[in-house]
Amino acid sequence: MKTTVAIVAMGEMGAGVGRALVESGARVITSLDGRSQASAERAAKAGVEVVHDDGELVTQAEFVFSIVPPSRAAELAERLLPRIRSAERKPVFVECNALAPATVKQIAAPFEMEGLPFVDAGIVGPPPASGRPAPRFYASGRAVGRFEELRKFGMDVRPLSNEIGDASALKMAYGGINKGLQALGAALILGAVRSGVS
Repeated sequence: MKTTVAIVAMGEMGAGVGRALVESGARVITSLDGRSQASAERAAKAGVEVVHDDGELVTQAEFVFSIVPPSRAAELAERLLPRIRSAERKPVFVECNALAPATVKQIAAPFEMEGLPFVDAGIVGPPPASGRPAPRFYASGRAVGRFEELRKFGMDVRPLSNEIGDASALKMAYGGINKGLQALGAALILGAVRSGVS
């Protein structure tokens, strides 16, 4: 029986990760409720199966990836929690969004309180595509061992610790360094232009 991964949602990163998993032999599912036509097209192109609702997502999957705009992350986890709680086989909820460590800890708290598997995953790198390395998934939380099983489908999983928030802290630091250096470079270029020495 194939390993099934549910991915919410089919943005560029979600569809890219889904396609890479499908090409490596996993079954990937998503729900398109409330999603755009562009999301539907990305899902079809990636070979991702569409299911009807959250219930099917949770009951059919061993892993549920949250790859949504950061402002929607808490809402998605809250919406799926009752489904995961009542599922006979508890999927690992993998929080992949760029969030502050404190926010991830808040999202994870009800999962951890009930002993439900939760992984904090910071994605570093662009969406998977042919000709470039796969993004790295830095991961923390007590369910990291289960998450590492996805290495057999080509995922570059890098375990950090058993502590929720560590992966998000690494992602935040990495993003801050990248964006900070870009901002500094832009400011220096503007200064050079204004001084006539560009």
